[in-house]
Amino acid sequence: MVPGDHEYDGLVASPLANVDALLTDFCQWGWTMIPAIRASACLGGYWVSRRALTPVDGMTRMANPASIALVAQAAAWGCPSLG
Repeated sequence: MVPGDHEYDGLVASPLANVDALLTDFCQWGWTMIPAIRASACLGGYWVSRRALTPVDGMTRMANPASIALVAQAAAWGCPSLG
């Protein structure tokens, strides 16, 4: 194409075989890796949640004997809400 004083090259289409092969390989790789990715995500989530909830577990262990003792003491005093 030569409009005026400038020359331009125009590309109408190009073969998509390379793109198609790349997408096919990527899809096959993706489908084979999905179970491994899901398993690692589950294990990582479990590990993070255990680390985050460790202080809460400690507080719960400390609170349970105290609450049982308070309920027993309130029952011994004849607390009407317990019986």
